[in-house]
Amino acid sequence: MTKYESNVLVSCIGVDNKQHICLPDSDICKCGVKIRRKKLLKNDHKLFSCYECTF
Repeated sequence: MTKYESNVLVSCIGVDNKQHICLPDSDICKCGVKIRRKKLLKNDHKLFSCYECTF
């Protein structure tokens, strides 16, 4: 079991300007991209999602 399967995951925005999934206390996303911000803004739902983080 990986660390992403056992903990709570939150949505975040990566430096590539896509939606990702990450741990609340992490500086990188599930796929390895650095996090730009963890707070989603009003129009962030319009951004594309990372394929690696969604599957």
